[in-house]
Amino acid sequence: MHTKKISFSFDLAREIPIFSEIPDAQLEVLLKGARVIRHQYGDLLFKEGMGADYFGYVMSGAYKLSLCDSDGAEIIMHLGFKGDALGIMATMESSCIFPWDATSVGESSFLAIPRKTFLDHWIYHPLIMLRFQSELQSRIFRLYDEKRMYRRPLNERIADLLIYLSEHKSSTPGAIEICLTRRKIAGYVGATIESVIRVMSSWAKERIVETHQKHVLILSMASLKKIASGGVTYPLNADASSVSRLSRLWRRQIASVRNQPSSRTPL
Repeated sequence: MHTKKISFSFDLAREIPIFSEIPDAQLEVLLKGARVIRHQYGDLLFKEGMGADYFGYVMSGAYKLSLCDSDGAEIIMHLGFKGDALGIMATMESSCIFPWDATSVGESSFLAIPRKTFLDHWIYHPLIMLRFQSELQSRIFRLYDEKRMYRRPLNERIADLLIYLSEHKSSTPGAIEICLTRRKIAGYVGATIESVIRVMSSWAKERIVETHQKHVLILSMASLKKIASGGVTYPLNADASSVSRLSRLWRRQIASVRNQPSSRTPL
């Protein structure tokens, strides 16, 4: 466990959309008792069954919300990225118990806010609550999409996941910036790891994606979108200069990760 508490400024908090343009005096009240916690790969933010005495927002990196089925297989319920709220529904329940694990999937940090602060101050701040409700609505719409996704063929579910992560959760087009193993993909789309390996290997041969250990690079977004929409796909020639530039960037990121000491095995 490499959990570490660090100090933070209001300017840092304002990088989270819900806090943007909120004056210092109001932020001081809304973030009363808050702290930033830094995690390494595999560290737990909270565990299923723990008391939910705080909630908060991802400041950097990413976290997976997961639980295990009756056979012990991991089911990934959600991936939280910078700006995403985690734990809020649990803090609002009368039982105040986290229903699943939240685990860091890389170097990450989390702004933890006490439940008491939410109950004492947040519910009386109209702008914050309006933004908060908008965030929950977006999350629910995404959950609806994911629910419909489970009725679709496996290749469409995997394509949808990769497109979503690339277009909404990455700063570099075509690059999946979080650690994304085949096991994580399987846990998220509800499939066996062997099935995911077959699909990803096929796409790698067709030059639709490129994979290396914990990372994925999309070489042909057009092909991936055709798969996600249920269309029959065929290998498309991606723009050579674009692929070359992204590949160089991606391989530099891989090299930097591989050079870092680690005592953990990817999930």
